[in-house]
Amino acid sequence: MERLRVDNGVREIEVNSNGDCIYIPINDNTFFERIRSFLDWAEKEKAALEVKLKSRTEADDEAENIIDMQTELSRDICEELDKLLGEGCCRKVFMGVQNPDIVLVLDFLGQLMPIMRKFAQERKERAERVLDMLFDNATGDWQHVCDGFADIAQGTDDAIEALLM
Repeated sequence: MERLRVDNGVREIEVNSNGDCIYIPINDNTFFERIRSFLDWAEKEKAALEVKLKSRTEADDEAENIIDMQTELSRDICEELDKLLGEGCCRKVFMGVQNPDIVLVLDFLGQLMPIMRKFAQERKERAERVLDMLFDNATGDWQHVCDGFADIAQGTDDAIEALLM
């Protein structure tokens, strides 16, 4: 009996001392759509927050407004991170903190980015190995298929690299 196993590209990151993990599906195209959606959402939130901050008046209770805005923003960030990285991501990452402040969120994202870049590089190298293998073994019509896939893979790698930079 022949057997084969395909590396689906799901990578595991331990995020707390209990051993809880989040999973990064580096070969799932919808993951990169979710990254793009998260980045678009973050840009919109930044713009909305700037408008809110500019519209405050001197009569406003500044401390209360800032705390309310941060609480709402943190709750929204956690919802978006859970959409991006899987339900329960924030509960695992910020274990014991119901509404993490922006410093915790930025710390998490700062630690996550180098890992994501590493996974993207692994994905690119793996794609190159697989495509090289296909090119070495491809003949006739298969060569055209391989050429098309190589173009798609390169385009995907370029898009991933742009998202993660």
